[in-house]
Amino acid sequence: MHPFPTLDASSTPPSSLPPLLLEHLSLHGACLVTNLLPPATLRRCNAAAELLPLQAPEASLSPSKRLSPGYVESSSRRYHLPLGDCRLPAVLSALSELEAALAPLLPPFFAGAPHGRTQLQLLRSEPSPSSRAQRFHQDNTRRGLTFLVPLVDVPLRRGPTELLLGSHELTCASRGSAAALRELPGSLPRVARASDRRAPPLRAGDVLVYDCRVLHRGLANRDKVARPVLVLRFDEEGWGPPGHGVLSTLVFAGLGRALAALRWQ
Repeated sequence: MHPFPTLDASSTPPSSLPPLLLEHLSLHGACLVTNLLPPATLRRCNAAAELLPLQAPEASLSPSKRLSPGYVESSSRRYHLPLGDCRLPAVLSALSELEAALAPLLPPFFAGAPHGRTQLQLLRSEPSPSSRAQRFHQDNTRRGLTFLVPLVDVPLRRGPTELLLGSHELTCASRGSAAALRELPGSLPRVARASDRRAPPLRAGDVLVYDCRVLHRGLANRDKVARPVLVLRFDEEGWGPPGHGVLSTLVFAGLGRALAALRWQ
């Protein structure tokens, strides 16, 4: 098994990091960047997270139901707290530092195309025997970047993100769900031969970067502590997420299961 694509920012010249990252993203669709965030930025992000509601109410567990503190439960024991409208000064300051650290990685990827942040959220996966893995999905049918920044270590038992490397090529030029479905007959055989199923453990402050088109899912948290992760996504202007309708969402979830079955770790 090949190592997960990884770049160590502490040993890579700053000018070399963006093109090397772009190379990994073009080939694999994902890359783990270590030692990118200054320790002070990680500390401030953790302190900011402490100012936010820690978890959704135990009494409200219906999938996709908006919960009173602002969380949305997307699947069993997995809660999303949008932060785009947050006005707490300490949270805004920490997130601004984080986004500034990520900003140099964006221009080479978008290659001059106008782009912007389309998602900023805290994702908490709560520990529970009933915790389940998500369905495989793309964040968007159109090319974009997602950054996952864990605020705690994420070993396998805590449910890291599982990715099907190479699956970003399923929708190379799609502009919406209908185009994504039309592309599959040509792209699926190639991706099925080359895709690789990986769920890299993460350390607090690592940055997992992946093309929005990569099929991925969060795994179940069977540990004893929560898994808080900051999520930032950037898309081309006019092509915000999700890009999928009901039919294509179900089709790509099934493709993810099938491709994963071919690539057991």
